[in-house]
Amino acid sequence: SVLSQPENPPGFPSAWGTHKSGDQVIADYEMDPEVVYEPSSSNLIRDGMKSIPSLSLVTDVRNLDIYANTEGRGKAWERPASVELIYPSSESTGFQTDAGLRIQGGVGRSTVIPKHSFRLFFKGQYGATKLEYPLFPDSPVQSFDTVTLRAGMNRSYAGKLREPRMDLRLTTYTRDQWLRASQIAMSGLGSHGIFVHLYIDGLYWGLYNVVERPDASFLASYLGGEREEWYSVNHTGTISGSGDRFDTLHRLASAGGLEDPEKYAMIKQYIDTRHFIDYVILNFYSGNEDWGLTNWYAGVQNPGGKVKYFSWDGEWFWIDGGWLYSSPPGGRVIQTEVLLNALMQNPDFRTEFADRMYEHLFNDGALTDASSRARWIEINEPISLAIIGESARWGDVRYETPITRGDWLKAYEAVLAQMDGNAAKWIELTREAGYYPKIDPPTFNQHGGLVVPGFKLTMTAPEGTIYYTIDGSDPRLLATGVVAPDVLVYDAPIVISATTHVNARV
Repeated sequence: SVLSQPENPPGFPSAWGTHKSGDQVIADYEMDPEVVYEPSSSNLIRDGMKSIPSLSLVTDVRNLDIYANTEGRGKAWERPASVELIYPSSESTGFQTDAGLRIQGGVGRSTVIPKHSFRLFFKGQYGATKLEYPLFPDSPVQSFDTVTLRAGMNRSYAGKLREPRMDLRLTTYTRDQWLRASQIAMSGLGSHGIFVHLYIDGLYWGLYNVVERPDASFLASYLGGEREEWYSVNHTGTISGSGDRFDTLHRLASAGGLEDPEKYAMIKQYIDTRHFIDYVILNFYSGNEDWGLTNWYAGVQNPGGKVKYFSWDGEWFWIDGGWLYSSPPGGRVIQTEVLLNALMQNPDFRTEFADRMYEHLFNDGALTDASSRARWIEINEPISLAIIGESARWGDVRYETPITRGDWLKAYEAVLAQMDGNAAKWIELTREAGYYPKIDPPTFNQHGGLVVPGFKLTMTAPEGTIYYTIDGSDPRLLATGVVAPDVLVYDAPIVISATTHVNARV
């Protein structure tokens, strides 16, 4: 019955509000027969509808007034709903709870875009005050105040047409998930997500990405403390808490002069430089064009925590049709650009930035070509068949010939191809921009791991003297940047007879 979902199901509104022009927004419910019964997809779509979990929202049909008033925000536009997660296999148990339902997003609220995102609020007025469930398999957190149901926004089959700048047929729905998963892989902390088929009052609504919102509750869940201790902010402004530390951070950055070790030591009290560097590297590496000015979250624990930035709504990277970069810092970054440029005045920060680049772009790092591709493949595999349902539901919104799984496969492969050689290209760009040293660091014959007693560690470098330590300390002194006292000069293989932490620089 889902596959034959009609254009005008009984009891459902025929219009979803009005456009700014005053014209009605014609409701769109149909599963396109051109997709459902097309030979190449008809034998796969049933499997696709059972290839990922289904999330069912049930509410009085009158509560779909929120879909006809997408600009309505806040509690006044929250409606009660039953929420049920249903797995296709009886081997996994889902949940049922009651929650508040709202429309979510910024640009995605436009009446021009018929597929909207939602947020679920778990509150005592509906039932349990939290969702207690292991929603994200790779996360230790199992208690949630809220989750976001991402529709794909304007990078969906029902998004705004912006050709030739953006061909909606090259939509993957997985760019944002890859960005957030990559932040977790790099720094250990970021927003998790899963994909589901969404149903509203029994009607299929399409492919949705259920994700954590990196707000105060999220931060307290992962980093400790009470929700009330955390300040949370995004590009629209304060979400909750006191922003004194966040404001002080950006005031110190705007004042500049961070080449002074004392001023740099002061700003370091307000920002987690390692987490921030990883966040910046990730957005540069992927060519994200829409961050800094918009699409970011940040948080800090009061009274003495350090600000952390989080990736969000990452749809404008791995741009369709080619490897596209501005020179670093690139893109529309504004606030992030001011902060980054101020920090880059300091040699210790520049060294830490280069160290983190080396960590992620070489050996088994999170952003090597192999790691980036493997993460992309892993994220996309679950929706490879599920995308057919999305194609049938929304693939005919913008084009006379509906967008199909074949288009999705081309889009998926186009991103995968861009990852080949990306790390080397980006190292070259950042060297030209002064973000990465001209010289190469030492190369070990084994980059960490298990060795037998008596293993001989060798180090090589194209030029320069290799200095190293075996006590975990840095061969470079902070502030002055000179070679630390009592470091060793490499001139012969090092025999490893016990577990040893070797740090080396040229």
